[in-house]
Amino acid sequence: MYGLESVWSGFGQDVVKGKFGVELEGLRVVKGEGSLALSSHPYIFNRLPFNRYVTNDFSESQLEIVTPCYSSLDRVYDVLLSLYDFVDRNLCSNEMVWNQSMPCILPGDEDIAIAKFRGNSRAEELIGYRRGLLKRYNIKKQLISGVHFNFSFDNGFLHGLYDRLCLDMVYNDFKNQVYLKIVRNYQRYCWLIIYLTGASVGVHDSFTDESRKLAVECEVMVVFIVGMVVH
Repeated sequence: MYGLESVWSGFGQDVVKGKFGVELEGLRVVKGEGSLALSSHPYIFNRLPFNRYVTNDFSESQLEIVTPCYSSLDRVYDVLLSLYDFVDRNLCSNEMVWNQSMPCILPGDEDIAIAKFRGNSRAEELIGYRRGLLKRYNIKKQLISGVHFNFSFDNGFLHGLYDRLCLDMVYNDFKNQVYLKIVRNYQRYCWLIIYLTGASVGVHDSFTDESRKLAVECEVMVVFIVGMVVH
């Protein structure tokens, strides 16, 4: 019911207005080695006001840079760059942020520490959540890092769409339905999005056996397909 041209006409660029934010994950690694840094999360990142913007993800060695939400993509990009520069300047001199989604050279599972939260009333809750993940999933899989893109529509646009559709539901229910519809469409095309933007060319031997087996199978498949094309 939201796809009719008569419904969308007149909104113009309002449909792409809203709030935007980025969460960027990355592993701390030892320069010149490419191995996971086993040092503690830098203390300076736990001092206000930076802990809202630079924190841990799953592991003590896994940084997460979180921008505030802005109505301008350029503003989000500028703030992200500033936060990244701040992180780069305050890492140990022998460390850097790994620039790949798939992990660097990893130690044994027992040497990978989950994030340690200090001086926070929610510290135990956050640590407990990660321990729960650890029981359900392989610890090394949790070190796969990525980018989270946060977006919400402009309220003026949603209110305008709601008024035009004249639906028999309250505004908050309508708003929830809009976002749920977007999620369903995302799930429908998720395989294509991952294929185009999330495919990795390889993994290190220190990653999981399952992933190494998959990498070998993919390599064999590529060789087979190329062979068919050549012949």
